[in-house]
Amino acid sequence: MTFLHNLCAARRARAVALCCSLLLIACGGGHEMDAPATSQSIEATPKAPSIVSTVIRGFGPTSARFVIDKNGTFFIADANEQRIWNTSLADPSLKLLAFENGLVNPRAVAVDSQGTAYVANYGANNILKISPSGAVSYFAGSPEGAAGFADGEASSAKFNEPFGIAVDAQGFVYVADTSNHAIRKISPDGYVSTLAGGPNPGNSDGAGGLHGPARFALPIDLAVHSDGSVFVADTFNQRIRKIAPDGQVSTYAGSSRGYENGQALSAKFNTPISLAIDEASNLYVADTFNHVVRQISADGVVTTLAGTGEVGHEDGEDLQASFHAPSGIAVDASGDVYVIDPPRQSIRKISKPSS
Repeated sequence: MTFLHNLCAARRARAVALCCSLLLIACGGGHEMDAPATSQSIEATPKAPSIVSTVIRGFGPTSARFVIDKNGTFFIADANEQRIWNTSLADPSLKLLAFENGLVNPRAVAVDSQGTAYVANYGANNILKISPSGAVSYFAGSPEGAAGFADGEASSAKFNEPFGIAVDAQGFVYVADTSNHAIRKISPDGYVSTLAGGPNPGNSDGAGGLHGPARFALPIDLAVHSDGSVFVADTFNQRIRKIAPDGQVSTYAGSSRGYENGQALSAKFNTPISLAIDEASNLYVADTFNHVVRQISADGVVTTLAGTGEVGHEDGEDLQASFHAPSGIAVDASGDVYVIDPPRQSIRKISKPSS
């Protein structure tokens, strides 16, 4: 269960064991890294503070990641139970979209404009597709579940424990191919290419592509901007990286492990594992072991959106509310932010401040 220590000791250890341990840590079953001192640069509460509230309870999985579609429907990937769930604020009861049928530890889900879901099928090293009616089909990666690192047509391409997934308005699917330390791109017809990184871990900016110098260390999640930029939770480098439309990789925010707000490149995170972006280009980060939700504004300033930095489950005003290792994050069309609180098996809402 010593997730982060094992990572430092053996970077090639199977990420499935590591990621399971992360979630167990969040639920009190392991030991996280020594917590850094709380940031001394917490910003002033806005005139109209956000309010944190618990909106969906008791959904069961503790290893869930989720996304919200244009209609306000939550799609939840439940790795523990091999299921994909639907729910909404209007009807918070869980509805089963897909169960087993090739799902093996599904870690994340993305939904396109037509309501088709794409699943990072972590335990089978491939990507699945689920129709709005719940029909599960293969999309890309080894149909037999073999791990590897290969670009090409859908069935010849290979992934190694894909964890994060996103889809853009044109139907291109982006994958955080975690144990390949790479970001992959899948065309609508299933052709897989390497956008940046892989196959060995590192921390370097520069050109992307299969042979470029850019490197990541076990990237866990990503978010796609409407301009084609891809933001990456480069989790074990404690940074947020940006892949520009021309393929250039740069460090967007973060410098080292810790907890500091301020200008993006001097800010510090502690195991950022989930990202979401809103229509105003604000990037939201589930800063897991700082137990807070961070915001990176479009002009490059990092602030604490919600959370005290102490472990807890209290609702209320943004900087008085508390979280316990937030593990998933999403934002809806109105700008409200939602966070999965694993130990409480609930989804928390951070309302957009009123004007």
